[in-house]
Order: sequence, then C-alpha cells, then structure tokens
Amino acid sequence: MAKPSELLSCSTTRVPRKKNRAGFLVDEALPRSASTCSPTPSSSPRWTKRWSASSKEATMKARTLLGLTCLLSLALVAHAQSPASRTRTLVQKVSPSIVTVRAVVKVDVKAEGESHSEEAKFSQRGAVVSEDGVVMISSSILTTESFAQLMDIDLEDLEKVDLKLAPQSFKVIFEQESKEYEAQLVATDSQLGLAFLKIKDLQGRTLKPVEFKENPLELGSELFCVTRMPRGYDFVPYLMKLMVVAEVSKPRRAYILDVATSEQGLPVFDAEGFAVGVISTIRPATKSDDEEDLGFGTGASECVLPIAAVRPVIQQAIQRARAQ
Repeated sequence: MAKPSELLSCSTTRVPRKKNRAGFLVDEALPRSASTCSPTPSSSPRWTKRWSASSKEATMKARTLLGLTCLLSLALVAHAQSPASRTRTLVQKVSPSIVTVRAVVKVDVKAEGESHSEEAKFSQRGAVVSEDGVVMISSSILTTESFAQLMDIDLEDLEKVDLKLAPQSFKVIFEQESKEYEAQLVATDSQLGLAFLKIKDLQGRTLKPVEFKENPLELGSELFCVTRMPRGYDFVPYLMKLMVVAEVSKPRRAYILDVATSEQGLPVFDAEGFAVGVISTIRPATKSDDEEDLGFGTGASECVLPIAAVRPVIQQAIQRARAQ
C-alpha cells in the first residue's frame, strides 16, 4: 500500500497485435520492464508537511502522558507506604546519631558534721552534633539541683547538705557496638540543662550528626524521640511517639509533652527525621506559698525547647571543643 505522501501514477502503452496460426488477431505480450505503473511523490507538499507535523505532535503528547503516568504511579506508591515502613525509615535515618554515654561522677556529701564520698556510675543517651565528635547530653548528673532531682532529693533537704559533684570519666558507645570511646567535658549550660562532650580520638570513624531544622511547633504537633535501650537489650533503638499538649512562655518559651520520656538532652524529630527541638526540664516561674494546685505539681516539668533557642548553645560548644 502506498504511503499517504505518494500516489500511483500509471501510463499506458499501445499493445501490438498479430495473427496466430489460425488467422485470428491476438495481443502480443509485453516484457515485464514495460510495466509503467509506479509510485510517484505527491504533487501536494503542503499535505505532506501537515501530516508530518501532526505525527510529531501526537508523539509528544504520548510521551507527556507516559511521563505523567509514571509520576502518578510513584506518588501512589509513596502514599501507600505503611506506617510501619515510615517508622523504620525514620529510625534508620536517626539512630546512627544517637549514642550511649557511660559516666563516672564523684559525689561528696557533707551533712551534720559527717562526710561521705563515693563514685557513682551512670548511663544515659546522647546525640552527635558535629562530624568531629561533639556529643550533646543532659547536664542532670553534673549540677547539684538536677542531680538532687534525679536522686529524688527534696530541694529543701538539699539546702541542709553540702553536695559536690566532680565528673571523673565519660565513654561513648556507638549504635550496638561494645567498643568505647573516651570523651571529655567541654561545655555545660545549666539554664537549658545541657552538657557537651568531645570524643578524644575517633580512630578514623565517620560520624553522622543530627540534622536540625527550625520547624515551628504548635499545640498538637506530632514528634518522635529515638533513644536506646540499656546494654542488657543490646542498645537497640527505641522509638517514642510524642505530642505537644501545651505551649508556655514563662519562664521561657517551651512546649509541654503528653508523656514523660526521661530522655533530657535528646532531640525530638519531625516525621522526616529532622531535629526540631531538644528535651529539657523547666520549673514554674513563681511558686505560691499559700495555695496548693491539685491538678499540677510545683516541680519541674519535662518540655521541648525549640531549636532556635538551642542552636546558638550547640554552635558555641562546638567552637569551644575545636579550640581546645
């Protein structure tokens, strides 16, 4: 079949005739080369050009439709990702930045003419905040007031004793390993309840620091905290799902969580795995002497400090660690 851009053009040739043996006139056969029917280009180039343009346009539309179909398929697959799969992705991204810190602190207590001294061992979680080995932890074992709260000592009783704390050693454990890296204390911030360690020798190890993002928090914000279980459980990652249930402005801007995590010093993350705040504790700005609140206690409350308040402290600690 001829193409649309071609037409059949045929010419006729007069066929000679001759008498056969019986005396009848018959047509003489022509050779095959005498056939003059052959396809010739159309005499209308405008139609050919229009057909070619239409073909290109149809091809482009088909390609565009195919691309949109692929994008839609990818979007549907991402949307169809199960909550369990999203949780695994979050933990896999964040957990390498969460470490276990073992600390030894010398505790000296003097009360009523007697003194007592001992070395207390603690284990807590921390977060890597720089590639060169700066780790953020809670300062609860380094300040007397936080230590008293940690040991369930009433503040009124604390005024009657002389309590001194002296950190002796810090060791950092990565992920689920048994190897320990020695670290030293480089900075503390008693107002935010944070402390910072610097690993002395990484021995060529590559670290993955936490990624911070100043994402505004509000009432009802869903957050996640990734910590680690104790040595007896092989330091496996442990995920907690949290929610902001109150926003306070005194004594500082902070966000109250729906549950107590006991993980001061650790970041909280959004669903994408970016750190948007740090867990700490705050005490009420004022205390009433003649009124007891039956709904809430007068002690410290666990909260989340926004990254905007914590980032400058982290940067100063990193600079101090590098200067040493």
